[in-house]
Amino acid sequence: MIEIFNANPKTKTLKKVYSLYFRLKHYHAIAQFISHIVFEKNKSYDYFVYHYWNHDGVAIEYLMKRRFGFKSKKSFSRAHSIDLFHNDWPKGFVAFEKLKIKNLNFIYAISSLGLVYLINKFPEHKEKFKLSYLGVPD
Repeated sequence: MIEIFNANPKTKTLKKVYSLYFRLKHYHAIAQFISHIVFEKNKSYDYFVYHYWNHDGVAIEYLMKRRFGFKSKKSFSRAHSIDLFHNDWPKGFVAFEKLKIKNLNFIYAISSLGLVYLINKFPEHKEKFKLSYLGVPD
């Protein structure tokens, strides 16, 4: 919750709390739906979870694990721009950033700038951060 108060000062704190509350409520509903429909019948499978964006899906997966018993072998995501840098995000801060980093096994930045940003901002998780450019080599 501390991340709410360290965000862009132009955004009012109460608005952030209100926004995060409804976002979390929405995440919970999706996590419950996915857990019930998809994973309830397949509890014995080992899942590898890949998130193209380090965004809502990562938080939803966290809720699936925490509230509904979902288990994944490995969970990883990419980090682009809007899901990485606070200034690029419409609300002025990236919601549940620390929770998402804690939940993932690896985060693949798509640029060296993104990798350096992650390592400098979250040095305690630097072993989780890797560089992986988009596309294929020539």
